[in-house]
Amino acid sequence: MRTLIKILLLFFSLTSVAQDVKKVSGVTDTNVKKVSGVSDTAIKKISGVTFNTFTGLLDTYTGAGAAYSVRKLDKDYAGSCIRVERASDNTQTNIGFEADGDLDVATLATFCSGTDGYVVVWYDQSGNGYDLTNAALDWLIYTAGATNLKNGKPSIANVGSSDFVSDVQITNIVGSNAFYGIVVGTYADNATSGSVYVTTDGGAGDLSAIGHAFFITDPETVVGGLGAFASVSYVISAINDGDQEVLEYLKVSASQDDIYRDGTQVDSGNADSGSVTPASSTQELQIGGKTFGGASVGEIQEVILYPSNQNSNRSAIYTNVAAYF
Repeated sequence: MRTLIKILLLFFSLTSVAQDVKKVSGVTDTNVKKVSGVSDTAIKKISGVTFNTFTGLLDTYTGAGAAYSVRKLDKDYAGSCIRVERASDNTQTNIGFEADGDLDVATLATFCSGTDGYVVVWYDQSGNGYDLTNAALDWLIYTAGATNLKNGKPSIANVGSSDFVSDVQITNIVGSNAFYGIVVGTYADNATSGSVYVTTDGGAGDLSAIGHAFFITDPETVVGGLGAFASVSYVISAINDGDQEVLEYLKVSASQDDIYRDGTQVDSGNADSGSVTPASSTQELQIGGKTFGGASVGEIQEVILYPSNQNSNRSAIYTNVAAYF
């Protein structure tokens, strides 16, 4: 009889566990991490238990003209995040994402073990194929035995004298009268020039005197930083060395530009277009800060450009970005 009771108790106990698997209160599915070295395919789930499907920022706010990030932005994006070259032997490999959308830092660490790793391609997740490249090994992602981090998230640090560039014409990415861009970057202090910016390759009379420029877009040259073109730009003060900033530029219309710093509008928002005619319609997209400076420009984690007015989505896009970084 005792043996029968034990068998029945064991049966009911196993049945209960199989039917009701609980997670710790407050922990989301995306917070569940795997042990280092265990592949996604090696993780088995109990029959009947499912996890939430990953959803990226671009799944909700579609239509980006170009999108670069150290996290996955679109659940349907099947490509890699970055292509990395290691300093020890100049071998390159693509680094993708984990199931929760984070950069696959385990694969990065294995590939770069004992040496430094530089980003030579930053893949465009918008679906437009506007990948950014840098062959000079000027953008560092792995050093001193660890992934370079800012606020706990992977960050690409400029350590050389050249920018990320793409041969895409800027007019193919942003609209002429309404567009939106958001940048997550870290300012590097310098007395004369440098910091993270988004602009074009410029030309005679166009962006030839950039000072501290944190965020610039063309056509409608607007500075959100410690800036050049003060007469046509809003200057954001008190950006200190090492500050991580989320800066947004929203062109509402042909007569109004709005600049936001960490979610708060910092310009007047009243007919402050500051428009400047680009030097050439064939200007190329650049992300960095070296072309017009030569100073350390800091670090970059995410850049998204929309060819349309995102005024109705701006606050929600910022909230998503700020919550991650």
